[in-house]
Amino acid sequence: MHFYRVFQTFGGFTSGIGVHYEPSEIVNIKHQRCARNLVIGQRMPPQIFVRAADARPVDIQDLLPSDIRWKILAFLGNLDESRLPRVELLAKELNEPTSFLRKYPVEGEVSRMFDIITIVARNKSNFNYLSVPDLFRPHWSK
Repeated sequence: MHFYRVFQTFGGFTSGIGVHYEPSEIVNIKHQRCARNLVIGQRMPPQIFVRAADARPVDIQDLLPSDIRWKILAFLGNLDESRLPRVELLAKELNEPTSFLRKYPVEGEVSRMFDIITIVARNKSNFNYLSVPDLFRPHWSK
């Protein structure tokens, strides 16, 4: 019973999910209100998603390996026709030469320092992932 209480108390730390990085140059909590169900500076909690390109379930943890690359998670919400112009505008702005994504280009691509992972809240049966702008649609097998 003692082990169980210890595990409950420190399980988040030992699994890595309970680690919380304080605000710094790389942890900016300025937009925490936009991430209501996440804590900026903490590891992403496990969550299963269905990948739109091949309808396979994927755990978010498998998409976020620790491989020295920055992970940009684009939560596009319920991407319908009314929201698509805003997402296209964001993609256009991020593709500008002055964007942090283009600062260290590799053959005209987004810098290899970044992985973009896009999450859309839609049902696979009525969603065409090709409607998402190219920037937010890196190779689906990633």
